[in-house]
Amino acid sequence: LRVTDAEVGAYSSERSQWVSAFTDSSGYYTLRVGGGRWQVGLRPKDPATAKWSYAGAFPEAIFAPDTNPESRLIDFEVPTVDAQLTVRAMDVDGKAIAGVGIIVDTISVAAPAASSPRIPPDTKTTDATGAAAFSVRSGTRYYVRAFSPPGLGYLNPAEETVALSINAAQELKLVFKKPDAVSTVTLKGVTKFSDGNPAEAFVWAWSEKGRFIETRSSAAGIFTLALTLNDRWHVGSGRERDGVPYKSSEFALDIQDEPAPIEL
Repeated sequence: LRVTDAEVGAYSSERSQWVSAFTDSSGYYTLRVGGGRWQVGLRPKDPATAKWSYAGAFPEAIFAPDTNPESRLIDFEVPTVDAQLTVRAMDVDGKAIAGVGIIVDTISVAAPAASSPRIPPDTKTTDATGAAAFSVRSGTRYYVRAFSPPGLGYLNPAEETVALSINAAQELKLVFKKPDAVSTVTLKGVTKFSDGNPAEAFVWAWSEKGRFIETRSSAAGIFTLALTLNDRWHVGSGRERDGVPYKSSEFALDIQDEPAPIEL
C-alpha cells in the first residue's frame, strides 16, 4: 500500500536547516535541498489517526556544494498496523479514571536494550470513559505503562505485557489503587546541592515493574515517597539554580522492608 499521509523531512546539521514535504496521493514526495549532508526521515501527518509507524533507519543523502543539479532516490518501506488495543484505566471499584497517561512501548523499563530497532512509543490520555485506543502491529510484544496525575492520589500500576494476533481487538484493564490498599513502605530523604545547601527539587522514582511516582522536596530539601514492596526502585532528583540545570545520580533500591534515608 502507498503511504499517502506521511511527512518526509531532511535535516542538515551543517546548515542547521530542516526541509519537509508531504507525500502525494501516490505516496511520492520531493524535497529540494542545498549542498552537503542531509539525513532523511518520515513520520505520520497525524500520529493519533495514522495506521502505521516507522522504526527503520534514517538514510543520508550527500550533495556537492556547487550549484550543479543532483538528485537522489530514497524509498521507505513502511509496515502498517493491523490490530487494535484499548487500554482502560479504573479504580478498584471499577470506576473509570479520566486524564491518565498511557504509554504503549516495544521496550520494557526492566530491559531498556531488549528490542531493536525501536518503534517510537505511543502516548495517549484516557477519555471520560477511562479508555485510550491504540492501533498496533500484530505479532509484536508491547509493554503498557500508565501514569495518573499526582493530584488523584493513586499508585501507578505495574507494567503489563500484551501481544495481539492479526486483525484482533483487545481491551486491557489497568487498576489503580490508593496507597492504603497496597503494601508500601516510606522512603525518606533529602535533596542538596553539591555545596551542601538544601535544594527544593523535583524527585522521581521508577521501578523495574514499570511503576512511576514523583514529588517535590520542601524548601529544606526533605521528601518522602511511598514505594511498593518486592520491587527494585530507582530514585533521582533535579532542578535549576541560577539558570543552570542540576541532576543527581540515581539510587537503586531493592525494597523488601523500610529503607534507610537517602541523600540526593
